[in-house]
Amino acid sequence: MASITIVKAGIYSTIQDEGRNGYAHIGVPQSGAIDKKAMRLANTLLNNPSHTAVLEYTLIGPVIQFNTTSFFVLSGGTVHAQLEEQDINPYQVYKATAGQLLKIGSIHNGSRGYLAISGGIRTAEYLGSRSFFYPVSPFEKLKAGDVLPIGDTTYNDTIGSRINAKQFTHITNQETVAIEVYPAPEFKKLNATQRKKLESQTFTLSKYWNRMAIQLQEAINNTIPSIPTGPVLPGIIQLTPAGTLIILMADCQVTGGYPRIMQLSDSGMECISQLKQGDTIKFKLVGL
Repeated sequence: MASITIVKAGIYSTIQDEGRNGYAHIGVPQSGAIDKKAMRLANTLLNNPSHTAVLEYTLIGPVIQFNTTSFFVLSGGTVHAQLEEQDINPYQVYKATAGQLLKIGSIHNGSRGYLAISGGIRTAEYLGSRSFFYPVSPFEKLKAGDVLPIGDTTYNDTIGSRINAKQFTHITNQETVAIEVYPAPEFKKLNATQRKKLESQTFTLSKYWNRMAIQLQEAINNTIPSIPTGPVLPGIIQLTPAGTLIILMADCQVTGGYPRIMQLSDSGMECISQLKQGDTIKFKLVGL
């Protein structure tokens, strides 16, 4: 079977697809790619179904050896990458031959990147998804020496998709990023002062930043009581008694007892998927 080998794993490199739906009732998170837009664009360029599994990396990419001739695309955060001595640009299809090394460096614009391969990465499925989430999957992240099977290619340069992916980018160089949000179930418990602060305050992503959640540094003073444990999903913003704002991400729990004050829109999720510790945001409240 065609495959690739992980020579160096990079930082928190995993296999992700669209994630798991329909298992919240038994406590299983959705998981899946954090930046689903970048994943889908890369798959489209390769004529893969949009949900095809890809390799996701964070801040620093892996070194990959191709064990068979393969077509691939890099997407998401901008990196310096080379296939042997050839520079690799994002959102372009490249051909690798058996034995060649793809070296993916540090992300310098964004925080997460994706390697999509024609035919897709064909690791085992758990509850209908190849997405890593331990202990649903037996692995938390990739390591050096892992050999990943890939499917048969359906791409060639005469029938490949033709899209200008750059015009769809959601990665920005703006110093402060506007994140679109909607009111969530407990938003109505906020007073006018708290609502005004949420819309006017600049918030900073803290060091508590991963696939499960993003904690913001600045606090919103409140006396809102905790709620009976209720359902949550990626994009929900919780407000703790201490005033901390927590943005839930792809690997978040399925229930929680902190008030759910806002919910990120699809575009808001796309934008925040590529931010990292120290980046700043402002909330743009819509849907009132």
